[in-house]
Amino acid sequence: MISRNIAPVLCALTIACLLPGLNGCGPDNVSSDALAEDLLTTYEAQKDERVSLLSSTRGAWAKVKDSTKGDPAQINEASRTLEKRGAEFNEKLAEASLGIVAAEVALVEAQATAQTFVNRAHYDDSNVWCGGDGCGGSCSEKCSFDKLCFNDRCRCIPTCGDRQCGDDGCGGVCGDNLGSCGGDQYCNEDFMCLDHSYATKECKPSCSRNGNPARGERIVKEAYRDRSVPRYKQRPNKPSFELHESLVGYLSALDGQANELRALQAAHQARASKIETMKEDLTAKDAAKQAAKESAKTIAKAARSGDPEAGAVPSQ
Repeated sequence: MISRNIAPVLCALTIACLLPGLNGCGPDNVSSDALAEDLLTTYEAQKDERVSLLSSTRGAWAKVKDSTKGDPAQINEASRTLEKRGAEFNEKLAEASLGIVAAEVALVEAQATAQTFVNRAHYDDSNVWCGGDGCGGSCSEKCSFDKLCFNDRCRCIPTCGDRQCGDDGCGGVCGDNLGSCGGDQYCNEDFMCLDHSYATKECKPSCSRNGNPARGERIVKEAYRDRSVPRYKQRPNKPSFELHESLVGYLSALDGQANELRALQAAHQARASKIETMKEDLTAKDAAKQAAKESAKTIAKAARSGDPEAGAVPSQ
C-alpha cells in the first residue's frame, strides 16, 4: 500500500514523463533506479514516523487502560470528601493563625512588663558588710531586720507593693509616674492616686466696705496631704538586675528573710499568748486576794462588835 505522502510525488513524476516536450525521464536525466531509491527512502522515513506514533498511542492507551476507574457517584463522593478535608484544613489553619497572633500579642505584653520590672526592680547600694567574717562564719546579723544581706552588703528592701505613687523607702520611686500622680490627682496617705475633692465656700457679707463682701462665694479644693515624690527627686530607679540569675538569687534571699521574720513573729505571738495567760492568772490571784481581804475585814468587824455568828470562820 503506497503512502498518502508518496502518492502525489509518483503522480507528478508520471505526468512529467508522459507529457510531450519534457525530457525529465530521458536517458540524460535522473534514472528510474535513482528515483525509486529516493522514493523508497522517503517511504521508509514515513513508515518509521508512523510506527513511532503508533507505539506512543499504544503506550498512552495502556496507561489509560490500567488507570483506576470509578463511576460518577464515587468520583462525586471523593470530590465532596476532598472539599470537606480542605475546609477542615483551612479552619485549623485559621485557628493556628489566631493562636500565633495571640502568642505574638502576649510576647509584646511580656516584653513590656519585663521592661517595666527592670526599670523598677532595684535595691539600695550599701557599704555595710554582711558577708563572711574570714573564719567560716557570716556577718549577716549586722543587717537590721528591714534590710537584706545580698551580695555581701546590707540592702534596703523597697516597699512599693501596691503603691501607685510616693517613694519606696530606699531612695527610689513607686508607680508609673516617677512617684507622682498624673493629671489633677494627688498621692494620699495610703500612696494611692485620687482625684481632688472640692467644696463650695459661702459668701462672707461685709458692711464695712461699701457693701462689698470680704470674700465672695467660691469653689476651693479641700485640704489634703500630697505624698508625691518632689519633682527634683523624680528620676527612674537604677536597675539592679542585669542577669536573670541575679534576680533569682535576690528573690531567694528575700524568701529566706521572710521565713525568718515569720519564725520571729510566731515566737513573738507565742510569748504574747504566754503573757496573756500569766495576766489572767495574776488577775485571778488578785481577785482571790481581794476576796480574802474583804472576808478578813468582815471577820474583824464582827469580832469587834461581839457577834459570834458574824465573826464565825467558815469551816474548811
